[in-house]
Amino acid sequence: MFPPSTGGRRNKTKGMALVIVLALATILLLGAIANYKTGHLHRGLLKNSTLNLQAEFMALAALQHAQLKVRFFPTEMYDASQYSLGKNPYFDFSTISNASYSSLHPLRKTEYISLDSSTYIHVASSSNPGPRFISQGTISTDPSTKWFQMASLDPDDSDPTKSQFLTNSSKWFPSGWPTNENGEKILNSDLYLWKFRSDITNSTAIQPTLSCQITNAPAPLQYDISTPNSIPYIASYQIVDLQVLTMVGQQRMNQEAVKIVAKATVFDPIEKDQIGNHISVTLTANTVIKVSRR
Repeated sequence: MFPPSTGGRRNKTKGMALVIVLALATILLLGAIANYKTGHLHRGLLKNSTLNLQAEFMALAALQHAQLKVRFFPTEMYDASQYSLGKNPYFDFSTISNASYSSLHPLRKTEYISLDSSTYIHVASSSNPGPRFISQGTISTDPSTKWFQMASLDPDDSDPTKSQFLTNSSKWFPSGWPTNENGEKILNSDLYLWKFRSDITNSTAIQPTLSCQITNAPAPLQYDISTPNSIPYIASYQIVDLQVLTMVGQQRMNQEAVKIVAKATVFDPIEKDQIGNHISVTLTANTVIKVSRR
């Protein structure tokens, strides 16, 4: 007798091996696809994180630039802030206590008037050039603030469309009246603040030595930080607003609190959007400083 045939068993074993191979191949393929998607997502997140971090540091650089200018030109900053409020920057708004007033020479006492039972305020005199306010706006009716701030400015001092300001506007601003971030004309009272911040930027046209352009840089992916090359990306910053604040509890009348608002934009050196523009990230940062006349 012949032994029983084993061909069916071999075919069954080969079929199981094929199924196992296909299953393993499928698992490996799915794993490769998952790794690719995860890696692609990770690279995208890393790139966005890098751009956000670069933009954040650029905005902080703008704030440092602004504070450096204020440090060198505190009087100009203080005067500009006073003009925006309609106040005379040369006027001494300081107050003294009742005890300090009592110790003054009789002639000096004529330079002060009583604000309340414990405080005396400076008035205009030969040693304190007046008036207090350079705008004929509305004086505050609040007894605690009317000596130090105005309720509103005269329209002639704030409206940029008034004829007396337009007379020399083409000479002052050959490129047109300056505007804010919303395209609105800068108020007359804020022109000095605008002028103070207008050159706090790294724009090539204004501050070419601070410009961050990729034009003369090596290929971004081949950039070596140990080599003194140019910046491997395009970035810009500017101060977009200076706001004079009213600080609760602020006692020093010859000092103003100013909020500095900076905006920075960083462009990806390689990636572009659907219309061909470099992908960018824009961030803003702000800080509050106190300025006084020196």
